[in-house]
Amino acid sequence: MSLARIWRELCAHPIITGVLLGCTLVGVGLGYQLLSAEWPLWRRLLGGGVGGAGVGVFITAARMIG
Repeated sequence: MSLARIWRELCAHPIITGVLLGCTLVGVGLGYQLLSAEWPLWRRLLGGGVGGAGVGVFITAARMIG
């Protein structure tokens, strides 16, 4: 899949893109604040981002199915 096609798909579905990006950014922020300070910064940011992206996928899927 080319980057041009990915960009077209993202532009065609702005609400889904916004939900996924918003959840990912909120997850990064929460990971930074709430995950253990003993962890390196990159691990807290990555962990929060992955968790937020997962929540965004669940929200999007639940909305599309239900």
